[in-house]
Amino acid sequence: CLDATYVSSEERGRLLELEEETGCKVCFALCELREERIRERLLKREQEGAGISDGRYEIYLRQKEEFSPLSQDEEKRTIRVDTGKAQNQTLKTLLELLRF
Repeated sequence: CLDATYVSSEERGRLLELEEETGCKVCFALCELREERIRERLLKREQEGAGISDGRYEIYLRQKEEFSPLSQDEEKRTIRVDTGKAQNQTLKTLLELLRF
C-alpha cells in the first residue's frame, strides 16, 4: 500500500508501469469532501500541530490546481471515497471496497 498524492498523470503512469513489472495490482483511492470541510480540517490540523502530515490548505489548493484529470484506465482503477464521515467509518468503507 502506498500513501501519496499522485497529482500528475506521469506519477500515476509510473505506478502502472510498476504493476507490469511486479504483478502487484494498482488502484487509486480518490478522497472526496466538500470544499469548506477540506479547508476547515486542514486549518484545524495546522493550528493543532497534530500529526506528521505536512498537509496545509495552501498546499491542497496548489495540488488541486495542478491535478491532471484521470485517464479512462485510471478512472477504472479508482475507488471514490466520501471522507465526510467519521474516520473509522471511512476506513471501513475503503477496506470493504478493496475487499480486505
